[in-house]
Amino acid sequence: MNHWGTAALCPSHPSRRTLQCSPMNIYNFLADVMVAVHLGYVAFVVFGMLLILLGIARSWRWVRNFWFRTVHFLMIAVVVAESLGGIVCPLT
Repeated sequence: MNHWGTAALCPSHPSRRTLQCSPMNIYNFLADVMVAVHLGYVAFVVFGMLLILLGIARSWRWVRNFWFRTVHFLMIAVVVAESLGGIVCPLT
C-alpha cells in the first residue's frame, strides 16, 4: 500500500496490484503499530486520569479497582522515570 491507502502497482507486474512489491511494507506496518501503541498508551494515561476523577465524583466503584489503578499508576511512573532520566520519546 502506498501512503494514500491504495495498493501500489508492482514494477515487475504493472498490471497486478500487490502488497508484496516492496520490502519496506513491513517497516511501514511496524511504524504504524508503534504509533498505535503510543496513542493507546497516551490515551489510557490521560483518559484514565479523567475517568478516575469523574468516577470519584460520581461514586463509580470500578475506578477503585486495584488492577486498573495499579496499571495506570505504573504507566505514569514509566513516563516520570523517562522524564527524570532524560529519555526523550521519539514519537512525542
